[in-house]
Amino acid sequence: MKTNTLTFTLILATALSAFAGEVETKTPAVFGSLQSSFAPWNYSEINNLVLFAIGAGTCEGGEGKFQSFPYNATEAIIEWATMDLVAKVSPKDHMACINYLIQYLQENRPNVTRVVLVNAPPVAQNNYFGIVPDQVKAYNVQYALLPSEYPGYVVVADVWSQIVQPTGYACPPFMNGKDGVIFAPPKIPGVSWEFFFRQIKEGL
Repeated sequence: MKTNTLTFTLILATALSAFAGEVETKTPAVFGSLQSSFAPWNYSEINNLVLFAIGAGTCEGGEGKFQSFPYNATEAIIEWATMDLVAKVSPKDHMACINYLIQYLQENRPNVTRVVLVNAPPVAQNNYFGIVPDQVKAYNVQYALLPSEYPGYVVVADVWSQIVQPTGYACPPFMNGKDGVIFAPPKIPGVSWEFFFRQIKEGL
């Protein structure tokens, strides 16, 4: 009996060690636009993070670049809502692009086991682009449907519902960055960026 118990303990310890090693090798990769461009990712505390493609432009404009998404990535972080709102892309066209990205990963990147979609944060009332709450909400209604369309594969990092006022605009101090559409000043860690990263990490 003691021999069997010892053998079982050794097998269990080996399995747990292997599992721990597997978790440590996860490689999230970011494909994002405005928020991602200004975020201080060095302070995100996301292990093995790859900043694959970050920059301005619409989601549709980034589709070609997306085909170079890292083959070794195990998780995809996609953040494109704010840029498309600025560019006045309709919710329908924005979601068509997001669905394309998800389906491309499913078909071409078998190592990716989870896609974390960052939804649209609220904007400041005096934002430069004149974005109004109904535009943001229309995006987020669509984002909320995606996890059920891709069960176990897609999760939404909700950067909207916890920081939106009854007016539909952002609660201070959030969205006090550039033009009233960015979480905070660029590359400077603080409560706003900590919230942004925390919501993403909950999805990983």
